[in-house]
Formats: sequence, structure tokens, C-alpha cells
Amino acid sequence: MASFEGSYIIAFLGVLFGIGSWIVLFPLVIYKSRNIISKRLQKGLSYFSALILIFFAISLLYNTFIKGV
Repeated sequence: MASFEGSYIIAFLGVLFGIGSWIVLFPLVIYKSRNIISKRLQKGLSYFSALILIFFAISLLYNTFIKGV
């Protein structure tokens, strides 16, 4: 049972690391390449990034609370 609880901790830390790196690295890449990427593409990438985060949030909520019911 202890290894099962440990897997939740590892998964939680992985999710936090993934979200944190997405929030930090994605804008950094956009900022560093702002002269190469057009404003329209920057806006499109930002919306795409937001949609990906929303998808994963909904997926996590569904798998955690609704799927098991």
C-alpha cells in the first residue's frame, strides 16, 4: 500500500513540474523569438497553449471525480 501512495506523490510532482515548465518555458521561448514570430502567430500559440491546459484540467477532473462514479 505504501508504494501505491508513493505513486500519487510522484504523479503529483510530475504534474506540477509539467505545468510549471509549460508556464515558464513557453512564454520564454515566445519572448526570445518575438522578432521572428509574428504577433498573430504569438496570439495563436497562446490560445493553443491555453486549450491544451484546459483539456488536461478537464481530463484530470473527469478521471478523478466522474469516471469512477
